Order: sequence, then C-alpha cells, then structure tokens
Amino acid sequence: MIARKRFGQHFLTRPDIVARIVRAAGVSPGDRVLEIGPGRGILTDALLAAGANLTAVEIDRDLAADLRVSRPELHLVEGDAGRMDLAALVGPGARMVANLPYNVGTGIVMDSLDLGFRSITVMLQKEVVLRMLAEPDSEHYGAISVRVASRATGRVEFILPPGAFNPPPKVDSAVVTLLPHASPQVGAADVRTFDAVVRAAFAQRRKMILNSLSSMYDREKVAAALVSAGVAPTSRAETLDLAAFQAIAAAVAAGAKAG
Repeated sequence: MIARKRFGQHFLTRPDIVARIVRAAGVSPGDRVLEIGPGRGILTDALLAAGANLTAVEIDRDLAADLRVSRPELHLVEGDAGRMDLAALVGPGARMVANLPYNVGTGIVMDSLDLGFRSITVMLQKEVVLRMLAEPDSEHYGAISVRVASRATGRVEFILPPGAFNPPPKVDSAVVTLLPHASPQVGAADVRTFDAVVRAAFAQRRKMILNSLSSMYDREKVAAALVSAGVAPTSRAETLDLAAFQAIAAAVAAGAKAG
C-alpha cells in the first residue's frame, strides 16, 4: 500500500520498535485498547499478540479493506478518528496505543486527555512531545504544556529517527506515555475558565501576563485577580507553573462571579 500524504501516513517498518511501544504501553491480555491509524498493521499485530481486546480506527478505505481480510479478529472502525466519540468506541479505562498521523495527532491526544483513558502511549513528532512535557522557563514551554500538566503525568519513552518509517518523515519522532488524572487538575476554577486563561496568557507569550489576559478580560479585574493569585503583573506566561495558572484562573472566575 502506498502512503497517502493527505492522511499524514508514515508506516513503521521495524518490529523491534513496535515491541518497545507495546512494552511501554503496559498492555496485558484482556486490556481494552484503541489504535488509531493502524495502517499496514505492524503495531496492530503486536497488540493482538499481547492479548489486547483491540479496536482500531482507520480513515484510509483501502487499508481498512485489507485489514478486514487479513485480521478478521480485529474490531475495525472505518472513518475519521478526529470526528468520532473515541470514548464510546472502547469505554472508560481503555488504553490508547498508536502511531498517530502527524497532521491530526496533537489534536487527538489533547482531546483524549478528557475522555477517561487509562493510559495514552502514542508516537508523535519529537517537537510536539517536547512541548507537551516542557517545564516552565524552558524553550518548548507553552499552553499545550500547561494543559497536559493539568490532565496527566507523562514521560518520553524513546526517540525515533526518520529511517524507522516508510516513507521517512522530515523530522524525528518520539513515543510518549501520558497517564491521565481522574479529573482535570485545574484548581478552584472550572475547566473552561482554566483553559481560556491559559490560551489567553500564551497568545502573546512575550507580553506581561497583565497585558496578555487583558486582551480577553477587563484589565482592572485582571490586575485584581493577579494580586489575589500572588502573581506579579509583570510576569510572563512562560515563567508560570501549573499552580500559578490554577490560582489565576480561580481568581478570574471569582472576579467574574462578583461582577
């Protein structure tokens, strides 16, 4: 099967790497597992061999047709994973294990953090993984880092060179495991307010936090919220940790309720 650029397909070719992914994911016999983008089935085979109760979502109809014939034991769902209720396919407490297409992988992972997965072990661009797990005051730290920290703990499993794929991508890849929290760690604020505050703070990341948040909220209320949260108005978003954003979001929410 030829890789289709519009689907962001880069097929894994090395069984040793596939075995490392399955080990990193901690798949045991009977585990409910969701694989997105099984492609030619190299990871699929390893997951089935590990005893997974496997559901796979494939958007490429030609690949899906081949998988139906070659792996009849696989529960295959044809369609766009980005438009599906993934939690409904496998239920809460399942694992996600996948070599995700780069063009949609980040969005799928970020959405899946709120869907009740037991673990998420996926391959993405190395740069994206570094951003997901970055610490404050580091090169890759941003809104995605804060959102991931509020939803999960994570670790980089290993890095892969382009030559591990066919066709080879133009960048290095990385396998990451995320272990979602039972509920988002957003402090006293609701999730929507927390995410909105984080997005606004990093929309103009080089600006002072007071100015960044004032693009979305009343400036005087923002100033009062920052004082209440114990955050200097001259701080920049890239220097603030999860606890600081929790405090800011809580103060913003309290200020909104106070009118």
